[in-house]
Amino acid sequence: MPSPLPTRPIDATLSVTKAARLLGVHPNTVRAWSDAGRLRYYRINPRGDRRYRLGDLQRFLAAAENVPDIGAPQGPPGAAASWHRRGPGGAGGLGAPDRAIEPPPQQPSFERERMRHRADVASIAALGRIAADPETMDEVLREAVLIIRQRGSFPSVAIYEHRNDRFLPRATAPSIRLPDQPQAFGTLGAAWDRALAGEPEPVEGDGFGGIGDVPAGLREIAIAIAGAHGPWGVLRILADPAGDATALDSSFLIEVSALIASIVDAAKRADEIAHQLHRADALRRVASDIGSRLDLDRILAGLVDHAMVLFNGDRAAVFLRAPDGRATAEVARGLSQAYLQAVIDFPTESLPALAAASRQPMYATHYRDDPRAGGVRAAVVQEGFDTLSTAPLFDGSELLGVLNVYHDQPHAWTNDELETMAVLAEQASIAIKNAQNFEKMATWAAQLQSIQQLGARLSRLGDEREIGLAIATELRQLIDYHNVRVYRLRGEDLIPVAMQGQVGEYIDETPEQLAVK
Repeated sequence: MPSPLPTRPIDATLSVTKAARLLGVHPNTVRAWSDAGRLRYYRINPRGDRRYRLGDLQRFLAAAENVPDIGAPQGPPGAAASWHRRGPGGAGGLGAPDRAIEPPPQQPSFERERMRHRADVASIAALGRIAADPETMDEVLREAVLIIRQRGSFPSVAIYEHRNDRFLPRATAPSIRLPDQPQAFGTLGAAWDRALAGEPEPVEGDGFGGIGDVPAGLREIAIAIAGAHGPWGVLRILADPAGDATALDSSFLIEVSALIASIVDAAKRADEIAHQLHRADALRRVASDIGSRLDLDRILAGLVDHAMVLFNGDRAAVFLRAPDGRATAEVARGLSQAYLQAVIDFPTESLPALAAASRQPMYATHYRDDPRAGGVRAAVVQEGFDTLSTAPLFDGSELLGVLNVYHDQPHAWTNDELETMAVLAEQASIAIKNAQNFEKMATWAAQLQSIQQLGARLSRLGDEREIGLAIATELRQLIDYHNVRVYRLRGEDLIPVAMQGQVGEYIDETPEQLAVK
């Protein structure tokens, strides 16, 4: 006879995750039951990790399975009609025979209500812990729908965010792909309208909610989720009518909706803080990168690349303004030469010109249809991008140029992004001006060195023709010329002593042709 399979000893201890797997619930539910005193646990280290004895878990399961249904008769048939107790003369002692007494209060009903209450408290406590320690928005919403679904054993739980007059699914349990829905869609729209009217009560529908494969007869419950300035989204639950109706209690759903609103608000704040830290770190690295360079081409290339990464742009370019008012694209990514040539004249009817006039970043979605694009609309249509954001580059009152970031799909820039763009443009303006000044100083240094070398050479020469040729040769280090002539005054005549020509008829000139009064 084969020996029985080995089993764990009754005093074996399990982690929170393994205990949850044994009980068939989420680990957060196990923690909530523990905090409520329903499950005994042990702290095993200074960090406070919990362990659960296998025997305690088995007794907990046995107690849960033995709770009878509300109103169900207890004992053999007919025993519920009257309760009997042995008096002093019964089998338990001497005295009067059996007598009927009134039945005690329904202990099973009380126990069921107590367990329902504890389940509600555990679910609310678990949601509260998520709000107190938020992570990313998608992660916390995913945890929330799992807790809600576990509470009522619901076929489906989903959280939708309202954005741009549509409901976008942010988290579902089970994890399935749900389509976006218009604002007026079914119970989602009804719950939204009720919240807008100041009545954040649950709305019940027919259970079909746009999924397409929901069996007929399921209940569909939707309730709005509050936001900072009105409703943020909608919680939708598909429930089996034969399930626990107490899990769909209106007051309970209102509390759950409020906790989800707190979770969303906390996750938003966490995301905002993380974004601010990321932005500060990114700007610090960008400023350090472009500020440490003195090569203008490398500064502009780094500026464009950093801008595309910071703002998730599809294209970008930096235009520098020349003294004649024209804007030349010094560095561009993803833009055609035809477009760059079309905007070289810096049209006054364009968003960059208006941003320069206002000295602050500006953006426009659907730029091709924007009245501010009147001067470049044809080029924008041909190029095919949707959104343009532009920031002017100023050194004091001098306009150095503009930094443009393009998105192929509509991108509504936030105030935070525009502020980041302004800071980036300010840092870039300083780096660009420093590089330009360095280039000027380098040119001046070369010119002074050339003049010094010319003076040294001239002091050693005694022939006027040699002196004239030395002047013409060294002058090229100072001025990039095509033709040069060196004259010597003799009486009232200017006699050419040296000449160098590189263009047209100036190549074959003779001293006789060039002599003038």
